[in-house]
Amino acid sequence: RTLLLARLAAAMQQARLVTLVGEAGVGKTRVAQEFARTCDTQTPGSVLYCDLRGARDTAAMVRALLEALAIAGETPLHSDVAVAAAGRALAMRGATLIVLDNLEHLLPDAAAVISRWLELAGEARFLTTSRDPVGARCEQIVAVEPLSTSDGVDGQSDALRLLVSRVRDFHQDYSPSARDILLMDTVVSKTRGVPLAIELCASRFGEEQVALASRAQDVDDGAAEPGA
Repeated sequence: RTLLLARLAAAMQQARLVTLVGEAGVGKTRVAQEFARTCDTQTPGSVLYCDLRGARDTAAMVRALLEALAIAGETPLHSDVAVAAAGRALAMRGATLIVLDNLEHLLPDAAAVISRWLELAGEARFLTTSRDPVGARCEQIVAVEPLSTSDGVDGQSDALRLLVSRVRDFHQDYSPSARDILLMDTVVSKTRGVPLAIELCASRFGEEQVALASRAQDVDDGAAEPGA
């Protein structure tokens, strides 16, 4: 994902609202977290992360940001007041990256809230992940595609390298044979390069290697669930 992270960094330099858009399981959250870690390493304390999978509405999204700002107990729950309080607190922090992860189920209402925060906090930047664009003004979209399943320069695809790496997480001394590589290549082709599906396959690797390929399609079907 090196090139994708580079594209994301460039987009964040050009826009204050960037959305990673892609299908479920494609790795949007992982890319956002990796980018956030890099930013926080460069400037400690400059990143606020909000996981919105459990948020039922925009009021819950606002509460999540208030909690990240550590002022949830000081702010009335009335939505307009809470939105403004979060915006003012962000303005006082100065340059801050706010990650709003798993936003799609809060659209389109979330767009107005984020736009208000952008108005109130001139140095704040927002990185969101969603299956669909936020739809706010000045938003820049970075598409997150499945991993390539075609051979790379070393004869292995990005999807295959991920599968081998994840299998080693479960079996540290594992070294794939030529037969394993052929089987794994079949597996990643059936997963369409969706990282979540590949990781689920890796967790099952070792039960029956031969049965893994026949299970891959079922795993792929199960990967299209919320929260990726």
